[in-house]
Amino acid sequence: MYSHLSDHHIALGNSNFFRGSGIMPSRARLSIAALCVLCGLSWCAHAFDTGHHEDLTKQAMRHYGFKPTSIKIVQLENWLVDYFAADPLVDVDQNFRIDMEALHFDNLFSTSDVDQYWRNLLANLDSSISASMNDTSASSSERRKELLTVMGIALHAVQDFYTHSNWASFYPQLSDGSYRRTTYLSDGLPPDVATDGLYTGFYANKITRDKPTDAAEHGDYFTGMNKDSHIRPDWDQAYVFAYFDSINLIAYIKSKIDSHSSSFFGYMTDMDSDDLGLRETAELTLARAAAYDVSMLIQNSTQDGHYKGNLSGYGTEIITDEILWILDIGNPWVAYAFNLRSTLTPCLYDRNPGTRDCSAPPTRPDDIRFNDDIAALQVRIMNVYTSHGADDGTESDFYPILSVGDDGSDYIRNYTDRIIQSTDNYQSDAHPDSNNQPISAWYQIWFFDASSSQVPLRLKVFDQDPTWADADDVIDISSDGNNLDMTYTPSSQQTSGEVPTGTYSLDNLVTSHGGNHPNAYLDFYVTHVAISDYSGDTID
Repeated sequence: MYSHLSDHHIALGNSNFFRGSGIMPSRARLSIAALCVLCGLSWCAHAFDTGHHEDLTKQAMRHYGFKPTSIKIVQLENWLVDYFAADPLVDVDQNFRIDMEALHFDNLFSTSDVDQYWRNLLANLDSSISASMNDTSASSSERRKELLTVMGIALHAVQDFYTHSNWASFYPQLSDGSYRRTTYLSDGLPPDVATDGLYTGFYANKITRDKPTDAAEHGDYFTGMNKDSHIRPDWDQAYVFAYFDSINLIAYIKSKIDSHSSSFFGYMTDMDSDDLGLRETAELTLARAAAYDVSMLIQNSTQDGHYKGNLSGYGTEIITDEILWILDIGNPWVAYAFNLRSTLTPCLYDRNPGTRDCSAPPTRPDDIRFNDDIAALQVRIMNVYTSHGADDGTESDFYPILSVGDDGSDYIRNYTDRIIQSTDNYQSDAHPDSNNQPISAWYQIWFFDASSSQVPLRLKVFDQDPTWADADDVIDISSDGNNLDMTYTPSSQQTSGEVPTGTYSLDNLVTSHGGNHPNAYLDFYVTHVAISDYSGDTID
């Protein structure tokens, strides 16, 4: 369909500004973005949804003290793996698309396939880090951006393994409900893997592989084995595994960088806008806005949002940021991804081996293990409804922002959930998953130090307005003001603050609502789940 497109869909990067090949597909991006808006992008679920990738990346990086600018760079590069693997993509540098498709842990139909992919990915990561650290022609700032790009791309692949594979079936929750923290990087292959087989689902792409007749399908929001969103069964378990191996992967990256320079990793954590300059800062802001809009609001015949589940699609809302994204020729962050992604793909699916023997990758490192005592806070808002919405005459477009703070006054971690478009009444029972369990309107998991005596929370709800209109309306959800401030006490499992003090659960929801216009009712609960370091036999 796109083979007739001419060479003007390729933009040449300024070789004085971009390293590597100097060719970046910014005009290819233009075509994709235009298709998103004008024709509808056939972007099936291919990974943890964008918002889940962002949250996992933020939480893992904060453990190592990364500052906001460094985190934003890695989050963006993580998202670009999905964006440029999306279908359709014009026939401009198909190797770029195929390389990005290779970084999702799809189409691995045996234990040996999975193990070989992991080991080759780590070998590629080691080589990419060494090449950057040994490049004396590059400035320190440039190498930091390169390594943050590599980190974002590699984190995407590692996080996808747990949502695309049957790993969770080997390490189900324990009888007391505790999650496992057992991962490939910390523990290797499951001990009984020879009997049951470790594999990932089939996802159609341009990487040619023979599909076994009994291969499990990756699927979408309603079918298949994927755990890409909270609306999918076992999403929470995959999310926990992905969190721990994100931390483990960063530890691995740090160890490789430290072998070249004991101080360089610290410089990577401390990037700020002064390190980027005005243009790169503006380009980063623009690209992250596009990531949010394209993922949250994409809408066509097959897609209805891809940020944290479905129901958020509103295609016309993409236009403002997408036009800027379309016109953004030569975005440097896309150039970094374009020029560096191929350093992570040799031997994945036996592609581009160079001088390597793809069948004999290095053994898995045996010294990667994150041992801190961590628990998983869960905030599940099951129902949201109003008789006095923000949009007079039309139904509301609600979304929440959950903030988690280190103390009662310092709210430092913000997590945005999906927009639920055009409804004044979302009831979870009316939205069952494939196991006939109610799908909550919004569901956040946040990891905290298990020794914490209290966890402060602030919940805000907004009504989305068009980007060309005024700011989004703040929805009153508390009798004491628009925001809902709470404290969760792990030892008693009680939630207090601007809700009645109590222990809440799926069977005992707490309701909060505001009296001012516009307002909404929320039925929800806050709890936490312990995370066990049990990593013996996979049968509890």
